[in-house]
Amino acid sequence: MERIAGSIATTYFEDLRKHFMNHIKANFFDAQVDAPWADTPYGRTEKPKLERLFLHCGPLKGLTVLEPGCGTGRLTQKLARAVGPTGCVHACDISRKMVRKAWQCNHGIAQARVFHAAMEDLNIEHYSDDPDLGYLLKARR
Repeated sequence: MERIAGSIATTYFEDLRKHFMNHIKANFFDAQVDAPWADTPYGRTEKPKLERLFLHCGPLKGLTVLEPGCGTGRLTQKLARAVGPTGCVHACDISRKMVRKAWQCNHGIAQARVFHAAMEDLNIEHYSDDPDLGYLLKARR
């Protein structure tokens, strides 16, 4: 009985810690929503990373793509173009303000669906060994 109670308490405190950490992360990114790095067009140093990303992913036309940590939705636009009219991009972020901005940025793009969620709650695995790509994309037909 003690083992069960201990397990329940451990799970409860792990969930509480995760919720607290997610709250801290959300507040941080809420405060960054208007920062230049979050909203400016991709620059010279980022373009090679984007090229590697799309090379790594292969053709996306017609796929459903998950973009966790979408921020203000800059990449969401590029992904929506890449999946084309028969594909879909599900973009999420832990920050409600980032989600709001991403929704505004992608409003009217039929392939882009933006929603509020913590990446840890999506139950996905680290997809890339490339630190510039980070957590990204599980694609399916």
